[in-house]
Amino acid sequence: MKSFFKYFFASFLSLVLFFGFALLLLFGLISVLTSEEKVEVSPKSVLVVNLGNPIPELAIENPIDELAGEETKTSLYKILRLIEHASTDSLVNGIYLISKDNPN
Repeated sequence: MKSFFKYFFASFLSLVLFFGFALLLLFGLISVLTSEEKVEVSPKSVLVVNLGNPIPELAIENPIDELAGEETKTSLYKILRLIEHASTDSLVNGIYLISKDNPN
């Protein structure tokens, strides 16, 4: 009976440690995926919009694609919001549109 409790508590401790480590790893992964880099805009900047790539009306964010290193597509809604924000930003002097080989 003594060896039963020894193995039971050893197994229980290993499960607690495993789930604790998995929980820490999960929180770390979530914090890395949700953090966004703050963009510094210098005076007299120009917003460059490349229209040469396909632009979906609504982009679905997929964290697995980000982990795989695939480039996320910018949606039309986000581009319009950026242009609207740039029009009111005093640091942005202009908007440069690149429309070479536009598939849209």
